Order: sequence, then C-alpha cells, then structure tokens
Amino acid sequence: MSEEETYEPKYHAAGVCEVVRAEMLTPRVRRITLYGTALEGLKGHWRPEMLIRLYFPPTGYDSPPEPFLTPDGELNFRTTAETEVSAFSAFSEDPLVRAYTARRFSRDTLELTIDFALHDDPGLASDWARDAKVGDRLGVVEFALPSGHRPAIAHEADVFVFCADEASFPSAQTNLEAIAPGSKVIAFFEVADELEEQPIDTEANLTVTWLHRGDAEPGTSGLLVNAIRDLPWPEGKVFVWVCGEMKMATEIRKFIIEERGLQRGDFKCQAYWRRGKTEVERMARMTELSLAVAETNPDAFMESFEDIGMNIIDPTLFGEPEQEVTTKDDALESNLPAESALPDGNGRLLAYDKWEINMKTPLGTQKATLYLFIEGDMISGRMESPVGSSDVIEGRVENETLSWKVYVKFIRKLTFEFTAKVDGDSMSGKIKLGPLGQATFKGTKAQDEGT
Repeated sequence: MSEEETYEPKYHAAGVCEVVRAEMLTPRVRRITLYGTALEGLKGHWRPEMLIRLYFPPTGYDSPPEPFLTPDGELNFRTTAETEVSAFSAFSEDPLVRAYTARRFSRDTLELTIDFALHDDPGLASDWARDAKVGDRLGVVEFALPSGHRPAIAHEADVFVFCADEASFPSAQTNLEAIAPGSKVIAFFEVADELEEQPIDTEANLTVTWLHRGDAEPGTSGLLVNAIRDLPWPEGKVFVWVCGEMKMATEIRKFIIEERGLQRGDFKCQAYWRRGKTEVERMARMTELSLAVAETNPDAFMESFEDIGMNIIDPTLFGEPEQEVTTKDDALESNLPAESALPDGNGRLLAYDKWEINMKTPLGTQKATLYLFIEGDMISGRMESPVGSSDVIEGRVENETLSWKVYVKFIRKLTFEFTAKVDGDSMSGKIKLGPLGQATFKGTKAQDEGT
C-alpha cells in the first residue's frame, strides 16, 4: 500500500508570528527570523525541507490573516474583509498565501528562519520581505505531508545529486546540513553571479559547482539541465533531488527517467515556481490539469499529490498553446438551474431539516450546513460551506439510506456523492470526492425550521 492511501493531514502549528530579525545574506536574498508561541507545535516535528504556509498582509495593510487551531486540532482563521482566505488555503493557491521552506527552527527560542529570494518583478512575498522590519507579522501554518514530500536524506543512496536555483537553495541547504557525515553528494547550484554564492555547512563528501547565469533571466539559462545531461553518471544507487523553476525541473525529470533509467522513489523533482506565471496561476493550472487527468485515470490525482504534481506535464511549458481544461463537472455546472427546482415551483424550500456536518476529507476536516427537504423517496435542498454553496441534486431515499450529490468548486468543478444513515438527530455516512478520494462525515440535526 502506498503511503498516500492512508495519508491524513495533521496540523502541527498555526498562528501569527512577529519578525525579530532581518538581514541581507546576499544582494538578492534576505533572511527573516520569526517568533511566536504558535511555533511550539514544531518542536517534535522539525525536519529538513519543512514546508511552511505563510499568510501575508494585503498590500497597504499591516495585519495578515490569522490562522489558529481549534481545541479539536482543526485549522480556522480570524480575518477581516481585506484578509479573507479560502478554507483550503493551506493546500491550494490563495492570493495572500505562499509556501516556503523553513531554513531553520530553534526549539529553545521558538524562532523560525525563512530565506526570501528578492525578485525584480513585483510579488507579494518578495515585496514584503524586502521591506520587513522588526514587529511586522505573518500568519504561519505547518502540517504533515504525504511521503512524496519527504526530504532527500530520508532516502538511501550511494550518491546524491542536487540541482537547485535561488528559490530552492534553502531547501537544499537543510538537506546538506542534516545528511549523514561522509555521504557522497554532487551539487549544482544556479545563481546570478559569485556574489550570490553562500557558504554550505555540511559534513558530506560534497562536490559543488556554482553555475552563474550572468545577464540571463532566471529560468532561461538551461545551466542546470545541461549540467545533469553532461554529468558522468555515478556508479551505484543514485538519488536525484531537483527543485526550482518548473520547466527546468520537468526537463530534468524527463531526462533521468528516459536516459538514466531512474524510477519513482529514485528522485524528487518539484516545481517551486514557473517563469511568466504568478504562484496563484501556477498552482491553479497544475491542479486543474491533475483533476482533468484523473477523470480518465482515477489514480492519477493521488499519484500527482504523492509525486508533487510533476507526473502531470503542462504542454504549454514547451510552446504548445494553452487550451481550456474541461471536466465532466463543467457540463454538470452548465446544466444546473440558477435556483433549486423545489416543490413550490418558486425556488424556495417549503420545509426542511437543517444539519451541521463535519467532513473528514484528505484535505482536513471541513464543516458545512446541509438543508434537506424529503418528500417520499425524493430529496432536495442545499449545502453551504466556506468554499461556497450548492444545490442538492439527484437525491434519493432507498432502504433507509439517503443519497445525494452536490457541486463543489475546488479549483476545478467537482461532484461530491453522499450516502448516509439517519438515527434520530444524528447522521453519518460516506462521501465520494471524485479524484480527491473518499471521506466520512457526521452530522447533528439543528433546531427544526421551515419557510
């Protein structure tokens, strides 16, 4: 059984942290150190390549979205109209959220260090980091990830090969600092020039090559791809770690599979950014491609989740025109009426039962309010949740089992299929989440209402 089949997200830390130090490491890299009691949860979970979700203040504001954990360990947010974020923001794209690798964490002082690459083009994270000062605040969330996100040092190999650009260099450093003494490592790091080179603290047997792209724009030099192609392939078991610009990581992944015979588990290739796209655009594009592929191959979405999405190739990386990605649920949405076709003919519920439900999904616990109208063996109604509301469709009662479907927008348009049993004021059942897998849910009947 692959690990993603049993994966359940678990949040270890969520809260607001303050800047306590800021320093320039190179002309294009600024180190920000954050402190917050919410980081207490990281004490037992720190690891190389730890992925942190940072919640930034919107432009012109000082306060970020404020994540926090409920007593049940569920993620929630305190927000204003300006700082509102998606309920799925810890897992998907959101205008105020970016993912960063934690550079260091101190258990003694509860300080978290993040290295920010400063870009010439405007960007949420880069602009904030360039001007950050002591006392500025960020929201911070950290949670467990599936096995495909394990650090390089979790793998066994005779030789490790690393390829990184400025965006992924901090992640490479966390591996090299923690790798077993004497491990043989070959590393290629692309930076603008010699002023961007940084010292590497490691006990590995490290051979490092700094690749200077000079005046070439980031993501265009081809230096890392050529370095891997030209590398005399090491003997023994090789593990390749490649993170950085999407096209670069995709090309190297293709090469090591097709030309060097590496298989899944022998490498980690991850896109940290994509030239010409914002992070929101990049994440949305890869998610919609993964979900579209999942319709023809049900295992594809979870495989892409495990393989960090790199098994889904975006043809526009290699010059093909972008085409709209459609799914079965696009057709479903276009056929939905603007209002529910309910018994009174006016789009209004005549009488309904209100249920507060908790759905245990692969993306964490999600809450929703369900309004059900049952007449004979037919069910109508509506479900409302932080990610939107949807009519209940194709509702049936058969042998005391309730079944219905709702339309949900999670990047792409999906249909969730519910089956449930009711016992007094309690409801429980299962949900088919399409390419997201399956989930269970429980509900409690609220006070009876009618309209």
